[in-house]
Amino acid sequence: MDKNIIENLDDLTVEQTEELLNKNNKNMEIKISSKERDRIKKSVFEKTGLNSNKKNIYIPRKLAACAAAFVIIFTSLAVMGFDNVYAAIRNLFTFVPGIGIEEKSDGEVYTIEPIIRQAKSESQAATANIVNAVYSNGYLSITVEVQGKALYHDDFELYINQEKINYREEGSNMLTVSYNSTMYNFSLKTDVPGNNIYEIAMSGFPERLAFKMILCNDYDEIIKIGPTDTKNGISITTTSQLIDEQLVVWCYPFKADNSTKDRILGYGLPANGAFNTERYIETENGQIFEKRSGWLLDQRLIFDINKNIKNATLHIPYLAMLRDEKNKLNINLPKEYINLECDYFINCSLGKIKVIEIKREPNKYQGDKDTIWLKFEFESINENEKLYSVVFQPVENAAMHFDAETGCLEYLELYVGKNENKVALKITNLFYYLFGEYVIDLDVQTPE
Repeated sequence: MDKNIIENLDDLTVEQTEELLNKNNKNMEIKISSKERDRIKKSVFEKTGLNSNKKNIYIPRKLAACAAAFVIIFTSLAVMGFDNVYAAIRNLFTFVPGIGIEEKSDGEVYTIEPIIRQAKSESQAATANIVNAVYSNGYLSITVEVQGKALYHDDFELYINQEKINYREEGSNMLTVSYNSTMYNFSLKTDVPGNNIYEIAMSGFPERLAFKMILCNDYDEIIKIGPTDTKNGISITTTSQLIDEQLVVWCYPFKADNSTKDRILGYGLPANGAFNTERYIETENGQIFEKRSGWLLDQRLIFDINKNIKNATLHIPYLAMLRDEKNKLNINLPKEYINLECDYFINCSLGKIKVIEIKREPNKYQGDKDTIWLKFEFESINENEKLYSVVFQPVENAAMHFDAETGCLEYLELYVGKNENKVALKITNLFYYLFGEYVIDLDVQTPE
């Protein structure tokens, strides 16, 4: 039997096997009748020596997975052949440049193929760039970045095949402006791209940004998308391009073993300037740290680099993570103006959240209020999951203060009424660092 098939069958879990046998599985490429499915289930129980009539029985994971998978294979080989069966039991991944990696879905996804991805202003002092564009589920979403010039909604126009589109009436759009730069995200409901040519005209730019859309590529292995490293059940895949004297690296995460549903907030970016350790690339000339100017997109890293350098290794020492977790910390407050030690704490999935000191003093700005200072301390269960802060449900007139060296929440400052003697802090999220250094040899592409 094909070696690749055997290796993949051996890695199937019970859950994956059940999914293959589930009659409601619409994505399953192997078509099995209800009668044949029942026969397969019966065969699996016979091979495992268990009684299919018993409820809540335990099936040894490896044995059940292999037995079920082999029955499926032998049932289907005569009709489908090895290649089709092999494709049916493997994960297929869709890669959307600038967006991410996702498991193959039924709907087709299109991504950008630039014609003119970057334009310069009339004075040559500003540049505009299409960060990404994606078409999915009937909607086209576009992100445009302008450096060196502040633009507003009316400064942007969209054309499809030379026809001006009034997209702002129907689509959603978000504009972020600083004094000399702009980030514009917008989307509109539209037909499948086909051979359409899309253009974005901008005030002060003589040339339009232009692009068309192409189907995203599917891969049966993430490593085929680009250089990849995996730590703590999360793989990071990179694509990189050398433009002028800047190396632009995009990071695409994928939760390889579904170990966590937590959100990645940053790739080796220190919180509050706390760590000396941060992401960098290593070349034959030494270490180069990531450029911080311009718009900071979490998944995009920009390094100033000599254009003659072709080889670089990316180092990401940790991931900054956010976990959705609800909890409540109840604290009794002293009535008098005093600074006292205390021992309030709650347990969470990452460790302990502690308040070790309470200070009460008159409020300098509101005569009918007092100021409370709560000093925090965190204990982490695992060394590679460092809990350093939390998100509180909005508290009126409150401020968080962080330790400059550790990046941990140190104090919560809040205003309370003169007669208030307790406070309930509702926690909605946990911040933590997930340690485990990613070391990725970049495949540097040079634009034609």
